[in-house]
Amino acid sequence: MPEAFSFQCEMDLDTGEPKDELTQEARDWCKLQGCSANRVSEILDTHDAGVMKAIEEGIARYIKVTLNLAERAKCSLIFTDANDEFVK
Repeated sequence: MPEAFSFQCEMDLDTGEPKDELTQEARDWCKLQGCSANRVSEILDTHDAGVMKAIEEGIARYIKVTLNLAERAKCSLIFTDANDEFVK
């Protein structure tokens, strides 16, 4: 289950490439985590504990939801298959 994670950053309007500068929304989120970073490189260089913890918690929530959905789909498939057998 490979997933990619990225920080929202400003974009170079001429080339379309991402800049090192975080968007205002990303800076606001970082502040909520206790981090005053304005650039992606600041987060990556410092491995800010609050930001890293928030990312890890978000990944854990994602995995839990994904696994729960997969379990529900599996149960649904089993019940559907079982019902199909009973109908025959």
